[in-house]
Amino acid sequence: MVYKTKLILLFIKSFLLILLNSNNIFCSDDVNETLLFVLELFSNGLTTSIITNDKNQDVLGEIWLYNQELSNIGFRQQYLLGINDKNKYENFINPYFNPKEILIKSLNISNNIQSAYAHLHGIYPPPNGQKLNNNFSNSFFLNYKNLNENDKNEINNKINNLNYSAIEKGINLVPVNIFDFELNNNNKCPNYVQLKKNNIEKNKEKFKSIIYNNFMKRFGDIFLKTFNKNDSFFQNPDNLILFLKTFIIDYLINGNIKSLENENFNFTQFYEFAVDSMAKYTLNIEFDYDNNEEENLISIITSSPILNSLFYYSDLRIDYHKNHKTKKLDSERPKFVLYSVDNYILIAIKSLLNFTFNIDFENNFDFSSSINFEVYNKDESYKINISYDGEIMENIDYEEFKNISKYLWNESKIKNFCKEKDKNKVFDKKQFNFNIIWTIWSIIAMILIILFINNRLYVNYSNKNN
Repeated sequence: MVYKTKLILLFIKSFLLILLNSNNIFCSDDVNETLLFVLELFSNGLTTSIITNDKNQDVLGEIWLYNQELSNIGFRQQYLLGINDKNKYENFINPYFNPKEILIKSLNISNNIQSAYAHLHGIYPPPNGQKLNNNFSNSFFLNYKNLNENDKNEINNKINNLNYSAIEKGINLVPVNIFDFELNNNNKCPNYVQLKKNNIEKNKEKFKSIIYNNFMKRFGDIFLKTFNKNDSFFQNPDNLILFLKTFIIDYLINGNIKSLENENFNFTQFYEFAVDSMAKYTLNIEFDYDNNEEENLISIITSSPILNSLFYYSDLRIDYHKNHKTKKLDSERPKFVLYSVDNYILIAIKSLLNFTFNIDFENNFDFSSSINFEVYNKDESYKINISYDGEIMENIDYEEFKNISKYLWNESKIKNFCKEKDKNKVFDKKQFNFNIIWTIWSIIAMILIILFINNRLYVNYSNKNN
């Protein structure tokens, strides 16, 4: 009897130890931590190249069926990223889609929308899709009136194989909300486009010294001969950057590029050069200082909607935690928000975080990269983990991190900047407001001085008469 009792106690003890160290109970290794909110933004998977002629060719001569659509490799990248999220946050989100706990937004660009769906299939793989209730019957049918008996029988057989799954194999379709933020569009935000153009124009010499000269020295002869171009062609940043970006995509998808199959050309070396140059170009040429030397405006404008959203939803979930409602689900207060964006937005946020908190990110031009912001409670305080491609880059007090808000633009300011014909007016408003305040204080000071002088004159006059 004593032996059995000891066995039972040993089993209970072992079970509790497993329970305490299991990822099935806690989202963190520290049992005192409670994960409250996660915002993840990821760049699109590997896309096809930009088609530049009516033969469906890109600038390197490779043929594509689709223009800048998500490639098969890109689908796989995003699917695996979704699987990683499923494993990482399996204790934080349910295995079945619940609109009250997760929200996903995407830029209104086809490869971003495709990336979002591929990502979601990784988080909610079959057979976790929607089920029909027990009253389901095969009477649910298409609205077509012109189906013959063979067509109906074929569809009926398909329905019978579905059992109670709404879609075969229990596929889950999760809604993707459009994130309407196309600043890099001359029709929607010409001032933003002009800001970039100004930076590129201003940094022509920088572009020449850190990218063009290196390109010409190492690879120029091959490219000039192969594509029948002159020196001035690649001095134009738009032309050289298009060739570099196209090569990165073609190389990753196809391996070798037929037009460059030359015994003197090293594909691996040029790929490394292209990736490094793309990162340098974005950070040093496009993301340059303008209007105010203390602010990286392109990074700030581009990052603001994402980071404002982070603070908005985080504060709502923290409020729930303070009121002992951590487990409550609410579609207005999702606890997991995902953004499918392009690499440009990812670089902007990395640049701003480096600018404000000196977080040293890798500045690679990567597809399917991600930044995760995890807000959690520990020992009565709120913290935030910032990770890049799975590696924690910074752990910081949440309120301290919110200080970055002083740099961010609200939606109204961004809209005014985009629609204002003279972009300088946006930046003159601070000075204008300062001038008004200075004028008011000057008037008040003058009034006080006049009152003081009048009072002294009155006192002196009264003393003389007495």
